[in-house]
Amino acid sequence: MSVLSCPTGLHRAPASTGKTPVAVEYALTGDLRFLSHHDEMRMLARAAIRARWPIAYSGGFNPIPRLSIALPRPVGLASQCQLAMIQLTHPRPADELRSTLNQSLPRGCSVTHLNIPGPSRAPQP
Repeated sequence: MSVLSCPTGLHRAPASTGKTPVAVEYALTGDLRFLSHHDEMRMLARAAIRARWPIAYSGGFNPIPRLSIALPRPVGLASQCQLAMIQLTHPRPADELRSTLNQSLPRGCSVTHLNIPGPSRAPQP
């Protein structure tokens, strides 16, 4: 029985297990209500990158930010209570995260509440 193995030096370092989840509650109004789910996730990821959040990324050849929207909304419907989960590589103060993200978001989108749950708990919508 043959086993494939990688040459030494080509192994990736294991992903860090100390990721900090952040629950972001935000409002979408105005023309942003016409964003699709995919565009909304891209908007949040770009805003978090512009705000210089220490975002955790997936592994692999094309890493993507660890971001999820709990309950996707229908296109064309404004919302005052959207919930997104973003994983960070290391913790930062909630007030700092909220203010920097609010400055980076486009007009029509604003953070209403930001929660950093404990490492063993995940917030439920």
